[in-house]
Amino acid sequence: MKAPLLAALLAVSLGACAQTGTQTGFRAVDPNTPIAPGASRISERPIDPDKWLIRSGALRRPNRPPQQVTFHVCRQLSCPSPAFAVVSYTPTQTRSPDRAALERIATEQMPGRNELNELVASARGDGARHRIILSQVATFKGQPGIAVEIERRRDAHSPVIYQVGGFAFAGNLMISVQSFSTDRALARRNRDQILDRIDIREGPRPDGQGATQVIQTTAPQAAAAPPAPRL
Repeated sequence: MKAPLLAALLAVSLGACAQTGTQTGFRAVDPNTPIAPGASRISERPIDPDKWLIRSGALRRPNRPPQQVTFHVCRQLSCPSPAFAVVSYTPTQTRSPDRAALERIATEQMPGRNELNELVASARGDGARHRIILSQVATFKGQPGIAVEIERRRDAHSPVIYQVGGFAFAGNLMISVQSFSTDRALARRNRDQILDRIDIREGPRPDGQGATQVIQTTAPQAAAAPPAPRL
């Protein structure tokens, strides 16, 4: 379900990013250096460094904008229930998304997916479930965004896993935080705390370079993500 929602949000947010001449890239930098003109800088802090691991890197796929992806994993026995989160960043030309456009995605497009998911689950017959239980416009970082909560079950014998998502806009970035846990309240709290610990700062805007988007990152880098706990 995350992919259709991202596709819809990208249609709202990316706009001119597909135009010829747009340059986008992610670069790791020293957090003590000044922010370059035309650049945005992402800084992330874990919920609790003693309990949470955090690693990040750039994800590049053909014909798609690059994404900065960060994994937050609660260490074993450090949370009341197993928990992890995936954070991704996508450059956007829309700094302030239209609330009505987001409302249509949240209230019309998202709920309509449940019927299809039920048909797929019935055809599989293994008890797997994928159901949207909440989809609404919310305010994240002072801007309208979308909050989505999904109930997942791998099969009839597996526990329910809650995916609590938030799509926020800050500066020239769309931030997706997808928090997972068998405890719905914990997943929601982790999403909100991770979003609160993301800092987006921008450098000076040079004239005539509005299409250039260099994203500076200061989160720990890793070639591979840490293993997520089995929920």
